[in-house]
Amino acid sequence: MSEDYYGDDKSKKIKDFLIGFFGMIAIQIAISIVSGVITYAISSLGRQSIMTVDSINTSLFVSSILFLVSIMVYIGGIILAFVKGRRYIGIGILSIIAVALLIFGACFVIIVSAF
Repeated sequence: MSEDYYGDDKSKKIKDFLIGFFGMIAIQIAISIVSGVITYAISSLGRQSIMTVDSINTSLFVSSILFLVSIMVYIGGIILAFVKGRRYIGIGILSIIAVALLIFGACFVIIVSAF
């Protein structure tokens, strides 16, 4: 690939960064909604079917599977963005991961310092 997709166009760079940043937030929200719907559906079937399903174990299982799916989506999105030459989408995805870790760390520090 001898030609750069972005060239000197800063609007393409900003647009791709925002696609990566807010796109992953939208995908994570969709995965969370699917997790909630699946957990609700399985736990409501528990008393009516032959198998009894413990809703806590079901929720934990579905959440862990969909957590792994979301990690695969993040990694796949980063790799695909860099392979296709749209590196600012990958940078946006990496940025949302960094922001999430910073928010988690700040909350952790606040909670720990309260004790």
